[in-house]
Amino acid sequence: MQQLIDYRALSERWSMPLGTIYSMVSRGQIPHVRLGPRTVRFDPAELELWLQQRIVGTEDAVRNPALER
Repeated sequence: MQQLIDYRALSERWSMPLGTIYSMVSRGQIPHVRLGPRTVRFDPAELELWLQQRIVGTEDAVRNPALER
């Protein structure tokens, strides 16, 4: 496991507002590690895997079934 990062570091890496990340955590939408009632950290490797699973294909692949193989 790599060194865990906090909200601020994730916000800077993703250029995303802190409030958005807080909301994603509270809704269980993003992988995180809860170390205490108010202490949350993120594993960069887990976040990378999570992002890779959310890559959306191009419209060409949807329109052309041959590209899906």
